[in-house]
Amino acid sequence: MSLSAEFTQQALRKVFSHEGVPTVLVIDDGTHFTAKFLEDWVKGLGCRHLFIAPRHAQSNGLAENFVRTLKSAIISFSPTTFVELDRGIDNFLMQHRNAVHPVIEKSPALLFKYRSLRTSLHCAKSADVTFFKGNDLRPATGIVLSSNGKRMATILDLNDLSCHRRHIDQVKFNTKGQSVIGTPAVSNANESFVEDLVVSEQKVAEEYTTCEESEVSIPRRSERLRSRPPLDYKHPRAHSRCGGCDEHD
Repeated sequence: MSLSAEFTQQALRKVFSHEGVPTVLVIDDGTHFTAKFLEDWVKGLGCRHLFIAPRHAQSNGLAENFVRTLKSAIISFSPTTFVELDRGIDNFLMQHRNAVHPVIEKSPALLFKYRSLRTSLHCAKSADVTFFKGNDLRPATGIVLSSNGKRMATILDLNDLSCHRRHIDQVKFNTKGQSVIGTPAVSNANESFVEDLVVSEQKVAEEYTTCEESEVSIPRRSERLRSRPPLDYKHPRAHSRCGGCDEHD
């Protein structure tokens, strides 16, 4: 029994312990695969030992392509010690098993284990934001406290009783007689305060309507006087005030 054949048996035993014993084992004609004890051991597990045709690497093309890919990966990270080599191979295998095939659009891990392997890249996904200041764009019901100029107003949010300064384009005023949705119950002591706020809200709405009417564009008319026609010195009577009459002195 050669040392390479014994190492091959140990490697196959570890693979079989993780993934199970395969039905058919296709290998090449290497001496570490053709050993008698290895063939008897594989047959004892209920696995068919199948060899490819001699001098025909295309029969085992998938394995040969993966060997070439693995060698290219090892050259890319250029390990100097065995620890770096072992770590680089593990990282490469993790990425390779999660890589999606361009034709079937599935990864080897999904085809073999029916799931994708979790990697550190899953931590790069954005977490759920519970609260972010300034990013809460939910519609809210409020009361206008005061107007700051023609385009700004101070709004009282009825949900959390906080004050906000908003542009007039961000405010949608309720019409007269329309109930305010989501208005909390108000005690008798605060009824007068709320009435004053509602009155101020109506005033701001009226001011906004007045500003919109005043800002309607009016067509511009020229204020310059019309230029006089050029004088005709050959016929000066044509430009006299009498309209060009034929009277003579």
